[in-house]
Parts: sequence; C-alpha cells; structure tokens
Amino acid sequence: MDNFILENKLNALRLGDYCLTDNPLKVIKNIDYDKKNNYWFLDNNSDILAVAHFDTVEQRHPNFEIIYDKFDKTKIRSIKSIQLDDRLGLYIIGEILPQFNCNYDLLITDFEEAGNSSAFNFKTDKQYNWIFEFDRHGINPVLYQYEKNRTWYKAVLFLYDIAVGSFSDISALDGLGCCAINFGTAYYLEHTKKCFCDITDLNTCINKFLIFYNKNKNIYYNFECEKGYKNSAKQELNNGI
Repeated sequence: MDNFILENKLNALRLGDYCLTDNPLKVIKNIDYDKKNNYWFLDNNSDILAVAHFDTVEQRHPNFEIIYDKFDKTKIRSIKSIQLDDRLGLYIIGEILPQFNCNYDLLITDFEEAGNSSAFNFKTDKQYNWIFEFDRHGINPVLYQYEKNRTWYKAVLFLYDIAVGSFSDISALDGLGCCAINFGTAYYLEHTKKCFCDITDLNTCINKFLIFYNKNKNIYYNFECEKGYKNSAKQELNNGI
C-alpha cells in the first residue's frame, strides 16, 4: 500500500526488548498475571479482545538483528529474530496499534507452540464483538473454525485473501461466543534462526488492519461453538485429532 504508515511508529530497539525479555510484565504495563491459569490479562474496557502468545520455540538462545537498507543506512529493511513468532505480534498490539487509537482488551498466553495454549483457560463474562491475533506468517489471515460464520468470512474477504492454518491461540477461544481472526504478521521462515520480518510487508499488514478495525470495531460477529463452552479445539486435542 502506498502510505507508509509505520514511518516514525516502529521502534526497532523497542521490538528488541520484546524479543529478548523473559517476562511480559517488563514490556506491558499494568497487566495482571493469573498464576493459576498461566495467562496475563489487561482490561481496557473494550468490546474487542487482542491475543498474543509469549512462549517461543527458542527460549534459551534468542537472537535479534536489525537489517538496514544497503543504500540508505537510516532505513530498516527487515528484522531478524527467531522470537518474532509471536513477540512481533505482542509488540504490534502492545505498542504500534495504540498509536492509531485502537482500543482492545489484551490477553497474553503461554504454551501455544506446544498446541496447548493457556487461552484454553481464559473465561470471561464479557461479550466481545470479535477477537484478533497477529501470529501468522506472510500477509494473509486465517480464520480456522470461525469461517463457518459466513458474514464474518465475507467481512474479512472484502480486504484479504484468506489463507488456511492449523492452530493458534484464537482456536481455543470459540467458547466466548464471537468470531476471531489471526492476521498475517509479515514474518517468514518462522521457528528458525533465519526468521525475519519484512518491513514493507509489515506496513501492508498494519495498514489493512486499521481499515478492518475501523470498519468492524462496533459490529458483533456471533459464533456458536458446536460442542459447547468446552471449545472444539480442546475437544479435538482430547480426542487425539
């Protein structure tokens, strides 16, 4: 997209803090930790829930490198870190989107990479309009089971080519009664030391999200879990599927 909205919004060194920290409390202010259920939650009195997972595939030896343009050393071309999945997503919802007046509650989970996200433990009496996450390679989103709501599917399809995915935190939240989406985060080669984020692609992801957010922030997208409040993703894990 033409408008490079990330200019002066992306703080690469701050992203490094997110990638290298060992505790979400060091980067997200005023968030509460639920020790019993192993998640962090921040209530911003919003009708939308944002989700990110704190765990990564590499806990002991993280890496972080800023790659500058070959001809313009002031311009960041990409950022390399195995931690980008999902620390980049956490940084986006923790620091970039609030600069554009996006408001949402924040849930940070653990053990997503093992397929047993602590999002399974999250319960609330609040009815959210929809849920989102930035935990997907490339620029296109995935909907998982939520594509069954055709109104939601069409709302996403208006802006995006919808990809196919297997599991993320939002897969564990279909018992909350609303639809969810996992947005592309512009990283590639995830789960390897070569994992990198393309800044131009990231700009596209943020720009499209802002259009989607402003168009849909006040709309409730219902989702009825076929297997009750114990969501379908958890049932499939229990059944060995």
